[in-house]
Amino acid sequence: MKRRDFLLAGAGFAAVPGAARAAGWNEAKLQSAADVMNAWVGDGRVAGASILVTQGAQRFARDFGTAKGADPVFLLASITKPMTAAAVMTRGDAGALSLKDKGVKCFP
Repeated sequence: MKRRDFLLAGAGFAAVPGAARAAGWNEAKLQSAADVMNAWVGDGRVAGASILVTQGAQRFARDFGTAKGADPVFLLASITKPMTAAAVMTRGDAGALSLKDKGVKCFP
């Protein structure tokens, strides 16, 4: 089963534009987000992107750029982990933090 089919089937999402309006969704804001993403794809800031907003059975989904199709593929990575590790090691080298310290020392 494809990733997208699995996620949609498991959550039971259905596209119900009329219900979205009735529930108070701000379609202008959702469209504004889609317009921003179109602009970013248009000027080359991103190659492809998807927007998916759900609330209950309501769904707003758009694909942009190279994400066109039923199952867009993205390279996912998290830059926050290596950045955090570098910051912790830098603070450790400066003597402000020990790798043996508990988190509550910095975050009460």
